[in-house]
Amino acid sequence: MIAPLAALLLVVVLGTIDSLRFEWVALGAALLVTAGGCLSKDEIYGAVEWRIIVMILGTLGLGLAMDRTGRRGLDLSRGQVGGRRPQCLGNPGEDQ
Repeated sequence: MIAPLAALLLVVVLGTIDSLRFEWVALGAALLVTAGGCLSKDEIYGAVEWRIIVMILGTLGLGLAMDRTGRRGLDLSRGQVGGRRPQCLGNPGEDQ
């Protein structure tokens, strides 16, 4: 019963310190809860959304590939690819 309360206290107190990254504080709390025996290994594996983990890893790989090939400046939010606007074929109301 002490591990969950200690983890909560850890997150609240250490989370307010600006010099510590919150990701490390949360990871420490998760390790404390796990090491304290509050969660079993099966409960931990059951709580993980594996589809989300695979999606995150896939997007990290895509981002790395775009960075290495020089495509990190690709701005799709403005509809521009390589400095040109993409052309749609067969727009209704336009003559080809």
